[in-house]
Amino acid sequence: MKLTSIPIASTLLSLLAASGTLASPLHKRDDPLNNKQFGLMSIHSGNSYVHLHPFYVGDSGAIYLDPTDGTSTSAVFSMSNGRLVVGNLYASVDSNGTTIFKSDANAASTKFSAGDATNVGYNLLYNGTQSAVACPASDNDQVYQVYFGAGNGNPNCAGIAIEAFVSPSSSSSSSSSAATSTSTRVSSSAKASTSSGAIAYTTKCVVVPVTASATATAKAASAAASSAVYPLFPHGIRLIDSANPSSNSGNVYSPVVFQKQNNHTNTIFTFDVPQVSGSCELNLHLDTSGFPITVEGSNGVGQFILFNLSSVANDSTVYSNRPNRIAEIGRFNCSSSGCDYATNVTCPNSYTAVSYEMMALTDDSYLSFFEEADPLEGLTLRV
Repeated sequence: MKLTSIPIASTLLSLLAASGTLASPLHKRDDPLNNKQFGLMSIHSGNSYVHLHPFYVGDSGAIYLDPTDGTSTSAVFSMSNGRLVVGNLYASVDSNGTTIFKSDANAASTKFSAGDATNVGYNLLYNGTQSAVACPASDNDQVYQVYFGAGNGNPNCAGIAIEAFVSPSSSSSSSSSAATSTSTRVSSSAKASTSSGAIAYTTKCVVVPVTASATATAKAASAAASSAVYPLFPHGIRLIDSANPSSNSGNVYSPVVFQKQNNHTNTIFTFDVPQVSGSCELNLHLDTSGFPITVEGSNGVGQFILFNLSSVANDSTVYSNRPNRIAEIGRFNCSSSGCDYATNVTCPNSYTAVSYEMMALTDDSYLSFFEEADPLEGLTLRV
């Protein structure tokens, strides 16, 4: 018997249509930043002009890393179908990467997207890559402008990674006034009882765009410019816990140091080292002008100690395989109002990395803070 050839695909579609059960079309997964509000911050360890600086959008529409061009409040961004948005303005990127926010939605670039997830949000990508650079502004070389491309040709341009810090309550339905309201920073430490009866500390840090005063920023920039050595910020901050010797915290922004009897939670700070000047100093500065700090100890004062280490910590470092301590660097006390401590250290070799460990010295001493550049808070290395 001769069989008649039948177009199978068209027959199946006809049957599905007749039954009213046509399959839904496939959709591309939504970008996780779509219809969210978020702040942006630049990452480049070793450059105090750009590292951990929030993004500002000036009156000209350009993006800066410090208050300038008529703005003193860091911007609140959103994403819509690959377009980066501030209020009713859309980011337009020209051939050399100059990025200007304009009211013309048709001129907007549609190449922005979220990259890998981080512990506070996502990396921001342009054209699928981390291709952003920050260059000194033409009228003020202490303020850097952001480009998503080659930049302005200044030899001091620096490549940057960009973190998108997502507010937990953000949504596209938020009023436009949220984009111009004063932003806040919240950090809290919570105690949780463990099955052993010991006290375990967890640190929660919710980050939304930062407001910095122009005066404070100008002072910080002036101090950095006049100093023979500028502060390096850690590119790696890792917690190690004696109660969980095989656990890996990953890279965090909030150091935690704590001792309860024989249990220790220590923090290892790792720095990328550029050309060394010949004089090196480790400096800790904490006060109440930035994120809240948490300090506990006898009479409200915690006691802590610093060590230099024999090798560099990495993503696989845990308490059980932590680098050996070479020597004690120094000791310091801290209270809820903050602390200042500086000590000379042996200079590492140029163009290498170096790690230091912070540990509580006495029982029940506890310290947590947020490493930030504006205002300057945390542990820095000057070389």
